[in-house]
Amino acid sequence: ACNKGANCQFDHSTGTKISLEGPGSEICPIFLSGERCTEPNCETTHRYSMNPNIGIDFNPGKAVLEIKGVKFIHNMEGGLFIFTFREVQYYNKNSGSNEPEQVFMLMSEPTCYHYVPSEQIIYVGVCAKERSQQGPPTVSKVGLQYITEDALYIKSDCHSNEITSIHTLDDFLVTTSRDSFLKVWAFEPSKKTFVCLMEKNMGSSITRCASFPAGSSIYMFLGADNGSIRLISLRKGDNKIDINEETFIGTLAGEISGMEFLPVNDTNLLLIAISNRGDVAEFHIQTDGEAFKVSPNKTSIKDMKLTSLKIIKKEWGYILVVGTSQGEVLFFKRSNEAGFEFFGQLAIPGSKIPCFEIEDAGRQDGNLELTRMFIPAREAVFACDIYTKE
Repeated sequence: ACNKGANCQFDHSTGTKISLEGPGSEICPIFLSGERCTEPNCETTHRYSMNPNIGIDFNPGKAVLEIKGVKFIHNMEGGLFIFTFREVQYYNKNSGSNEPEQVFMLMSEPTCYHYVPSEQIIYVGVCAKERSQQGPPTVSKVGLQYITEDALYIKSDCHSNEITSIHTLDDFLVTTSRDSFLKVWAFEPSKKTFVCLMEKNMGSSITRCASFPAGSSIYMFLGADNGSIRLISLRKGDNKIDINEETFIGTLAGEISGMEFLPVNDTNLLLIAISNRGDVAEFHIQTDGEAFKVSPNKTSIKDMKLTSLKIIKKEWGYILVVGTSQGEVLFFKRSNEAGFEFFGQLAIPGSKIPCFEIEDAGRQDGNLELTRMFIPAREAVFACDIYTKE
């Protein structure tokens, strides 16, 4: 490996001098391609790329926030919500301070959340676990919290295992859980609690869920611990919710650990799913409003326990970002003409990557289009810029 640190002026993938064109005042001139910067105090931006037209700019020595135990990050105009082990912290981006402006206490560890911007409400699924020296932790209490600027309400024991997703359908709340149940809730302000209106056992532990609204309905992709993915729809009727028949989408090896969808047009969408055994699958789904036709495209990342994903839409296709339990962040380009093309990788040692969050997509810097992304590590939150050349 090169030991010249920032004094080396060569691209190690080609042997040619590199250009400092792009974001950041200074680029550390050691690329990722088989090499890593060995300068221990290097705080300049590192440019990681295996493709001249797409790559990542990352400063490993400069964290956005010094904060431990981040579970989720939610970006909004003017601020960030940071979900930690027992708190939801709000940071004002315009204040210039690294201290939270507001802090909301959680009953226990958050497992999922849903933010409703029109009402400025956060719904949080929380789960208390009892540690065991002889086996995995056991779930002792599961709750659903409702957070506003001046109030915090809790519904305890709403599921028997951790809540994996929360969704809204008009005035109703829908939750999925590892206990296999899908439940529909109504919030009663007078009692300051949630009332379960209906529940349905889906037959397998629900580990992930992605949803999108369609008029008076909501479509939900349910990912399970057995690797299966199913599509259901919930339709609002007269003071009730009807669950329509299921459509089988596909199966991955292992447990579904992440899902996101990308609308293509009114009748087509892409669903991207990952598993904890290294599978990455893209499902092209066509619908006429009632029937669904599914075309799968699957690949595998061997020996990788995948934990999270994020999709960044581009005119030519999309960028897929995948996190692993070993603290690695993998970047793939997916064009309309080609398959998944690996173009970069970041390593954040000692960190299980639980999530990603996009701050700003489509910023321009000369002939580069930039997308800022937040990455939580064990004791800090970092940011990187994904760049593509026009």
